Amino acid sequence: MSLPLNSSPPKSSFLGITPRPAPFTFLRSACLRRGHFIILLLLGGLRLVAQNGSNGSIHGQVSNAATRNNLQGARITLIKQGTETLSARDGTFEFSGLAPGIYSLTIDYPGLDSATREVTVQPGASARAAFELTSKVYVMEAFAVAGQREGNAAAIVQQREGINVKNVITSDAFGNTAKGNIANFLARLPGVVGMLGEVDNDTVLVRGMPAGVTSVDIDGTRATSGISDRAQNLGAIPTDFIERAEVVKGTTPDLDADSLGGRINLVTKSAFDRRGRRIEFRAADSYSMVYGKKVSETGDVFAPSIGANCSDLWSVLGGSNNLGSFANANYDKILDSRATTAWFWNNASGGSLANGQKAYAQFDNASVELHKQQRNGGSLRFDFRADDRSTYSLSLSQSHYSDNFYRTRTQFNAGAVDVAKSDPDPYYTVVNNAAYKTLRDTRNRGTNKFATRLSGNNESRGFKFSYDGSYDKSDLTEFRRSANPTSNNRFSYALDRRAAEGADVRWPRITLLSGIDPFKDDLSNVSATALQGQAIFSHDEIVGGRFNLAKTIGLRWPIALKSGLRYRRQTRSNDQNRFVATLVPKDLRPFADVGWNNGGAVDRYPVATVVSTGKIWDAGKIVYLGGSAPDRAWAWDPTVVAFNSDSSFSGSFLSDYRMQENVSAGYLQGNVAFGKVSFLAGTRLERTEISRRVGVRNRNATNPLDQYSGRFRDKSTYDDLFPSVHARYAVMPNLILHAASSTTIGRPSLSDLTRNSDYNLTTQTVTLTNGALKPQYSKNYDVSLEYYLKPVGVISVGGFEKRIADYISTKTTNISEVEAQQFGVPIASPNPNNANWVLTTTANSGYAKVRGLEMNYSQQLSFLPGYLKGLGTFANVTRLQAEGTFATGKTAAISTLEGFVSKTGNAGVSYDYGRWDVRLLTNYVGSFLSADNTVQGQKKFDGARLTWNFSGKYKLTRNYGLFADFINFTRTNGLKYRGSIDPVHRAETNILGVTLTAGIQGKF
Repeated sequence: MSLPLNSSPPKSSFLGITPRPAPFTFLRSACLRRGHFIILLLLGGLRLVAQNGSNGSIHGQVSNAATRNNLQGARITLIKQGTETLSARDGTFEFSGLAPGIYSLTIDYPGLDSATREVTVQPGASARAAFELTSKVYVMEAFAVAGQREGNAAAIVQQREGINVKNVITSDAFGNTAKGNIANFLARLPGVVGMLGEVDNDTVLVRGMPAGVTSVDIDGTRATSGISDRAQNLGAIPTDFIERAEVVKGTTPDLDADSLGGRINLVTKSAFDRRGRRIEFRAADSYSMVYGKKVSETGDVFAPSIGANCSDLWSVLGGSNNLGSFANANYDKILDSRATTAWFWNNASGGSLANGQKAYAQFDNASVELHKQQRNGGSLRFDFRADDRSTYSLSLSQSHYSDNFYRTRTQFNAGAVDVAKSDPDPYYTVVNNAAYKTLRDTRNRGTNKFATRLSGNNESRGFKFSYDGSYDKSDLTEFRRSANPTSNNRFSYALDRRAAEGADVRWPRITLLSGIDPFKDDLSNVSATALQGQAIFSHDEIVGGRFNLAKTIGLRWPIALKSGLRYRRQTRSNDQNRFVATLVPKDLRPFADVGWNNGGAVDRYPVATVVSTGKIWDAGKIVYLGGSAPDRAWAWDPTVVAFNSDSSFSGSFLSDYRMQENVSAGYLQGNVAFGKVSFLAGTRLERTEISRRVGVRNRNATNPLDQYSGRFRDKSTYDDLFPSVHARYAVMPNLILHAASSTTIGRPSLSDLTRNSDYNLTTQTVTLTNGALKPQYSKNYDVSLEYYLKPVGVISVGGFEKRIADYISTKTTNISEVEAQQFGVPIASPNPNNANWVLTTTANSGYAKVRGLEMNYSQQLSFLPGYLKGLGTFANVTRLQAEGTFATGKTAAISTLEGFVSKTGNAGVSYDYGRWDVRLLTNYVGSFLSADNTVQGQKKFDGARLTWNFSGKYKLTRNYGLFADFINFTRTNGLKYRGSIDPVHRAETNILGVTLTAGIQGKF
């Protein structure tokens, strides 16, 4: 029987949902019905400003004379009039409505010498002026020192001139990006953390929030991802065509509101970024030092990497350099590894710990993981400037990203603690009746991605129009197979972590006490071998468009008004076909991998017998054929393989879903400056409509197809207003104070919205998908004080606070038989007084408060004498305090929230002079609670991590150079704990990979 999920769950106390006050609900509904009309009415009411035909204008462009790059954010001042403007991305600027005469202009840009020039304006004409700024710092001997200095200057301009709080980093600022991964690139910014314990950083956290509530845009447009939830797979995005990354921490009304953690906008390269033709290329090879061995198991040793960009300007339709073309092509292979040693903590009887019980450590596994990632693809972008007031852009990109995974695990299964022989503290444990177990797991995953975007900017009668339409899709295909045999042989062992006895707490010593040595068990007598195959097909598609209209009202204090409409439709689907079975033969010697020669934890443990999934799949004739039901989608030999129908059907159908999310939005904002003070205020209105189709189980059916193939469909809608206020105060020309109050949301994860519902009569449990789940809503407060150093640098300190309501969490509560019947459980005569059923669901309950302090310093020390001019340095530190409760009511207990990293930091020193460009970078991530639990001994923690990277370049000529990167050269280990962060409670040690890359780069 299907659960009645086509309506919202009753507003019982277990859901912890507190309705919003009625007045707000009424206002929100009224605004939604009339929101678009009100915005259009306001836009229509903006008065036109008559143009004086006798006046003229100045159109100019600012560039760097040494690098030929156009400069965005250069400050241009009409000296006598005191009027200022900033250059656009292509370096262009305009002063209009000028009376005929001679005007003096001053141009300023960090790190370059200021320039002053006189320009004559004729009646009704436009005067043209090109400014090429320069500095002696940019030309030393025969080599241009451009990348790092110009990159830092561009980032500083964007951060200083913006009215909202944000951090900017350019692709040139840190030289080579570790493994070409944008996540490693972003992790250098304050408050940005790469995912810990992973082989690589495919996602990032901003200000401690989960990756799924940190939005990632490309050129201001949401990008699809091949991974299963809202988090963007940054590892699939090549760095070659990215000009800069903006981490927006203070959201303005013209940006989407679903950025609870923050918003990362990746700005792609354009031919208008520079003057003339530019060709760039790179070619490199990498060697992954897998605990001193080659990555022979994957058939690879080295990892080649090549990429090329070509940009050019063309004169068409009577214009001059008015068509820009940019093309990119890339191929990257990345080999990486992780060796894991893990042990678990149980009570004396081998069960899960409860509060007050003694914890005993038992060996879990020594695992070797090998990853092979490949990125390849290309992109095209065309920019056309029809005239000074009209530009258009078209971009297309196609890419393929594969992430293949190969894992071998040597594992001990079960066993009982011998309390009498174990040491009172957890450093020494004796375990009896354990069994050897091993796992071979392989995964082949590929994502094909296509994206296109058409945009335009026009100006007429003082109105500025901008608009774009985009289409982005990602298709993921994944095949996975595993074999997991358990031996019948038994043994006793001692797990020794006593340093006084010569043992190492990171890799406990294992001493065989009796029975067959597990590392010599030939798997000739196994109790069972679990087999699993998996085929996953996921589709993610985004279609969107937006329209913006801006107008500056020429009052005593000019007001810049901006308004617009936004629509985005995202469709996600997942089709999974799972094969679950057991191997019939009990003697696995014919299936052994005789070529396996890796001992666990860098050979700290002996080489054990492991099986080959390829041999087992071949012997069992297991083949994926494709189809809707697993018994027809897979073929196998029943004399070798015993098919598990129930697990195969449930794992296949209950994991399938289709979800569509439509977001409609409108906004209005105004920006006004009073001398040194600027204000931006406005509000955004968003409506979200969700339709979903998920699997639901019918336990009354006996046939697996009928039991698991049911589908449930429903729809939900929510809406909100998002007001915000931002202020910028130039205390002094180089001392800027930013302050902001904004509102954002974090939408529910896809897993929360698409998981299946079920009940179990035996265990008397109900699992319910909450179709009424709403997003988390946050009020954000930011303040930042920034002092900009000369020639290029900044020192800043900032504080922030997030007050998050409707926190999404898992709720478990007891319900009566009557309530269980309401959720579809077939109870003939329910007893309202018998509350012995347990309901588990997700709900908006509790709240959280996140406070943080960010300090940042970076500076190019080109004012130093002689060879010291090439020095540069940077450092940033972020501290977080996150607390809250998942319960309801004012008396609910407050606790530390899981997943929030309280301390992070980056530091580095660089030297860029003459032929040399070398950089030493370090990244620190503090310990944090990774999984909370009411039992202290079952809480999980990740330990602190400090990694070091080195990169260097040697310039052969002005245009060509050699480079080398040494990633994680100190061989940093990832550490995990149970109960508390203490060596005594270590639960896992990860040996992360070390990679050496060398190659050649060119630019001309």
